[in-house]
Amino acid sequence: MFLERCLEILKRGDETREVFAAHAACVAICCWFDHVERAPRYLSDEQVTGITKAGTTFLRAIELLARIGVAEQKARWKLLPKAHAMAHIIEDQHEEKYNSRFYHCYADEDAIGQWKKLVIRVNKSLLEFRCLS
Repeated sequence: MFLERCLEILKRGDETREVFAAHAACVAICCWFDHVERAPRYLSDEQVTGITKAGTTFLRAIELLARIGVAEQKARWKLLPKAHAMAHIIEDQHEEKYNSRFYHCYADEDAIGQWKKLVIRVNKSLLEFRCLS
């Protein structure tokens, strides 16, 4: 929400496509998480529509940011969460009407990076024991 507020203020004085797209992406991802967190396990048509619209808007906005970055040869925007995976999550929710909150968690996005550090440092004879228990 903080980044969204900052971009909203910036948008008032700078009406470039990049700032507009960045603000739209922030609003959309906030709306997507809000819809997902408030919705029950099984989604109504209205809930599916809201989740799909917010998620699709986010993906379009970050795609536009990526295109602007390529055109300007500036890698300003890090594309997280991974857009392809998110597109499949949105698609699955739309088709199955089942809330992704009950089968996917963004909390462990950095878990593999942390696990890799552990694997590199641990005594190799204890690798399986330390990493899998």
